[in-house]
Amino acid sequence: MIVIAAQRAFNHLFSQKLRGVVFKSLGLSILILAGFWFLLEKLAVTYLMSNFSTWLGDGFFASLFIGLLLVIALGFLLAPVTASIASIFLDEVAQVVEDSYPNSKMGREISVLESTKLAIKFAFVVLFANIVGLFLLWVPGINLVIFFIINGFLLGREYFQFASMRFHNVGETSGLIQTHSTPLFFAGLLIAGFMMIPLIGFLTPIFAAAMMAHLYQLMDEKGKIAV
Repeated sequence: MIVIAAQRAFNHLFSQKLRGVVFKSLGLSILILAGFWFLLEKLAVTYLMSNFSTWLGDGFFASLFIGLLLVIALGFLLAPVTASIASIFLDEVAQVVEDSYPNSKMGREISVLESTKLAIKFAFVVLFANIVGLFLLWVPGINLVIFFIINGFLLGREYFQFASMRFHNVGETSGLIQTHSTPLFFAGLLIAGFMMIPLIGFLTPIFAAAMMAHLYQLMDEKGKIAV
């Protein structure tokens, strides 16, 4: 069931129905990241050149050092920014998925307040996972395994919560997450794997939302998820 949901989400990702969502999400993310780059560059140049000009100098080495810091900083911002921006369009993604199931009832649209909370939560969850991933780089042998475990746990729960909240209240959604913690973990592993694919990894939030919307629709009449 999880593999089927992932396959259908991937197909939807490049469909005409979701093309607009993909372009809007990527466009806004690029604009915001460009703004962060401009702001961070100004701050870095002002602070570093004011306090470390003797050590850095004012030539090629200083520019290279500042550029490297900016790339690292933007690398940390990339995932939470794309996740928070994409969360604005999660209702559109879920609607497209639900429309592909003729016998399914339509979920309710998440309110602006709930969407804002989800956006902030998604951003912090992804940022936390990236920070943990940075520290794990110094633990050879188990770093990749632990990174996948953490992301599998966090991403599976967070994105399924969104899909479920279109049909259930917070309490019912929490119950579903607890009941299906194991299959949601495996679903989260697939999302984490997608996130590491070059280039299209930027589309992880949209893929994850579509996958979990499919997974919810594929639950049997007793509400069970088959791995």
